[in-house]
Amino acid sequence: MDTALGETLHKFGGDLYVSGTPLQTGFTENTRTAQAVNCALTVEDPMPRADAYPAAGPLSRSVAITLRATGTSPRFSVPRPSLTPNTIGLAPTGDTRALPGAGVDSVISSGLETLRGAREVRARLRVENIDIDISAAGMDWSGGAALPVSDSPNLNTDLTNGAEDIAAALIDKLPNMLSRSAIDWTLQPGAPENDPPFTTTRVPVWNPCDIADSALAEAGLNPATAKDHGDNGDDHSCDWQGDGFYVSARSSALRFRESIFQLGLYTSFRPVTVAGRPALDIDSASFGDSGCELAFDAPQGQRNGNTVGIIELQAWSSGPAGQRMTGRDALCGQLIRVAQGLVPYLPAGRA
Repeated sequence: MDTALGETLHKFGGDLYVSGTPLQTGFTENTRTAQAVNCALTVEDPMPRADAYPAAGPLSRSVAITLRATGTSPRFSVPRPSLTPNTIGLAPTGDTRALPGAGVDSVISSGLETLRGAREVRARLRVENIDIDISAAGMDWSGGAALPVSDSPNLNTDLTNGAEDIAAALIDKLPNMLSRSAIDWTLQPGAPENDPPFTTTRVPVWNPCDIADSALAEAGLNPATAKDHGDNGDDHSCDWQGDGFYVSARSSALRFRESIFQLGLYTSFRPVTVAGRPALDIDSASFGDSGCELAFDAPQGQRNGNTVGIIELQAWSSGPAGQRMTGRDALCGQLIRVAQGLVPYLPAGRA
């Protein structure tokens, strides 16, 4: 679908889109009831490039397209599913309506908010016996110090137009993309009875415990106090004691946008530059006056069409009463000073 949808995806992604960025295969299905493929693409730039808040506009755009062919078989009755979008895990805040230009077997549902904070628009339609499910999602910068938004009218309109454009391109080009044998596919009795198990590709992450002792000491941390919390799948963390505080470094294979801008997780953010590298000073009600965090976008792999990888450095007050560092400003200032010495050891940022 890359060639057939390239121009449409470029329009949908706008300035975030990098020419030639391919769709990623999310999953495939080959059973006695259906054959399917899911393709996904995410384009985003979640890190401000200077010590200033980005202007209002796109932060992230994602699309996931599922094509599912249902055929005929003497042994199985295959009901056609309803085209009503599946809203499991979604809170519908808009109306479902017919998709323009796609005939009666089509529907689009706009104004859905995902559990991860992004806005989502769903479109479902049929081309002959191919069921098509399109999910267009995104988030926009607020244009100021407020956290990015997923409830603006402009974002909903942008996603709706994108889903409709992708649907129109598939209606126009799908019959030429697939051979007649695929369109007229007949279910095979010898195929597996059940869907293959869903697997998630593991993304190896950088180990912060590998930072040299000399670098830790120069940054104001005591290497002898290192605590390695281990590699928990796609996550590795380590912490060290400083003078009246300790610092924790966490490396994980998560999307930066979902980790930092997921609704309700953090209360504010401030773009900063640390040792020449963009970072976010982020705050949470849970930090109170005794914690501070810096977040770095650090791509370490791909998963489900998304670039994943984030490094989080946190500073917390610690030590005997009277010797603890108190006040968020003091902690954040100390964390930035420590980070100056650690940044050269972090994985590279997004190009």
